[in-house]
Amino acid sequence: MPADTAPLLPPDSDSSDVLQTLIDVSLTGVILFRPVYAADTGAIIDLAYVHLNPAA
Repeated sequence: MPADTAPLLPPDSDSSDVLQTLIDVSLTGVILFRPVYAADTGAIIDLAYVHLNPAA
């Protein structure tokens, strides 16, 4: 980073809060899925919603 450029976030900011705010205000739909595994084979058989932002 060039010496004359200040960081955009304060050093004590929590990056997970910043990410959550960015996702919440995004005009683009964002969906987080988690895999669902078959009990017998362990293969991925489906995806479950974990989080959807308002635009999704």
